[in-house]
Amino acid sequence: MRFVGVDIESVGLHPVNGIIWMLSITEGKRTKVYHDCNGMKKFPADVVKILEDPTICKIIHSSEFDAPYIEMNTGIRMRNFWDSKLCETVIQGTQIPRNKPTAMSEKQFEALLQRHSAQLQYVLIRYGFKQPNKSVRQNFIDRPKGIKFTKEEISYAGDDTKDLPAIQQAQEYLLTRDKQLEVALLENKVAEVVAQMKVRGLGIDRKLWLEIADQNLQKYKRLIAQLPKEVNNWNSPKQVKEFFRNRGVLIESLTDIENIQAKVNDKILAKFIEARNMYSDATAYGETWLQRADGSSTIDPDGRIRCSWQQIINTGRFATSNPNILALPKDGNQRSAIVPRRGCVFVIGDYSGQEIGIMAVASGEEQWVNALMRGESVHSLIAMRLFQAEWDAGTEKGCIAPFKCKCKAHQDMPGLPYYKSKKLNFMLAYGGGPGKFAQITGCDMLTAKVTVAKYKKLIPNLNKWLEKNAQEALHTGVTYSADPYHRRMVLKGQEDWMIENQGKNYPVQGAGANMLKLAMISQPESVPVVLPFHDELVTEVPKAYANKAVKIMKSIMEQSADYITGVKGVIKVNPRVAINFAKQ
Repeated sequence: MRFVGVDIESVGLHPVNGIIWMLSITEGKRTKVYHDCNGMKKFPADVVKILEDPTICKIIHSSEFDAPYIEMNTGIRMRNFWDSKLCETVIQGTQIPRNKPTAMSEKQFEALLQRHSAQLQYVLIRYGFKQPNKSVRQNFIDRPKGIKFTKEEISYAGDDTKDLPAIQQAQEYLLTRDKQLEVALLENKVAEVVAQMKVRGLGIDRKLWLEIADQNLQKYKRLIAQLPKEVNNWNSPKQVKEFFRNRGVLIESLTDIENIQAKVNDKILAKFIEARNMYSDATAYGETWLQRADGSSTIDPDGRIRCSWQQIINTGRFATSNPNILALPKDGNQRSAIVPRRGCVFVIGDYSGQEIGIMAVASGEEQWVNALMRGESVHSLIAMRLFQAEWDAGTEKGCIAPFKCKCKAHQDMPGLPYYKSKKLNFMLAYGGGPGKFAQITGCDMLTAKVTVAKYKKLIPNLNKWLEKNAQEALHTGVTYSADPYHRRMVLKGQEDWMIENQGKNYPVQGAGANMLKLAMISQPESVPVVLPFHDELVTEVPKAYANKAVKIMKSIMEQSADYITGVKGVIKVNPRVAINFAKQ
């Protein structure tokens, strides 16, 4: 296969109404820079052929920027990527934070970047190439048209691609050696989907968004007005802690208040929690969410938002910014302001049982696997056995448990058997034990210890698998996703308990990330993905095509789950047609 390095220099980062100053193409040792000081609206025919040809692999360092920028400003859709930034992230097995952690010195952070960063300036040095003078990049930002380029600027553009073919060869060797090539190829295919997501954008009803924010703010004010007047400022952690301490409720950190409420069931604390959440919804997801750091709108002239996507974080999943769509509250009203184009609908598939299914199959916990195959609720199954007397006392006529039933005492509410069982089922995979269970449920420590011990006896295979993964991670400093991809995560330099917890959890999270990404790249172009949201996949199709799209999505998402788990039908998906992104 032919490999060609590609890079552009532009007036800014956002692709809408952008200006491309330069295009650099490298094949082998030959580099050519095309440029126009008035902006490039067209590329030479031979270059267009290279970019559009799916049999020629384009080596791009950060395709999330270059690919949509080129398409939205020239109409040229690139196909077949080797994203050297993504591939380097896979090789390193870790994601370095953009900003220096508080506990690190500048020297320590720089050393970390040199060892593991996927930024081009560090990748070049790591593979033995000269580091470019990145200060020249600023010459292109917000540059007026008509200013001729200097030799240094043209040379800089060429330097960005001249070493990409050699880097690609080195990366392919390392990925093959480390058995991570399939992970890298998956990410490169996902990069094409991400580029198209950015080109399409995601619809938002600005008026409705602001109305919801205002409603949340008014509700927050009403809730605050209902709280005791003896606290002058309910936004003051000091005053809040002092007030509840006088009521006999000790709050060390406001981040723990929901767990504390589960223990004490204090009416005023419940009202405060509701107000606090409403304040977050009203402020974090109001007018400011619709603005970038420079004050420009995150909503483009076509009424769409186009996030910046970080394709691989440490779990293998996505992160977003400008705006941070993935931070939207799962149950918040804000989601209803995310809307499809006129004449279209969303078709949304949800891997709701993903983590339970992955844990069941990977650990060989047959009772879970069998229950999932029958369509039963694993949480109900555990609750019936672990809290039998409590469960039986709440059983109503017509109860269909262990299928999800409608009995009031069998719902996912704090203190009820189903709630406690659900917390246990996920808690162990996140490294939790009796202390965490006591904190979540409000029971005493002795009860927590007895309950967790009984629970572990109910799931012997899962418990052994989690403990084995924890010890292997601690011994090797590495953990892998529990699926055919075996995505690697490097855990060096972290404390023992953190390594053990990630050794338990990452195999599940990594496999879940791979499952969603495999489903993303498998969707046909007639069912385009506009948003991967945690375990959900959102596509946008014409209304007339919705029913067909539901069938296509169900088949593809379930086939992806079958491949990842190795068991057909253990994870089921029932896509729904929606006029907005509101949670059902």
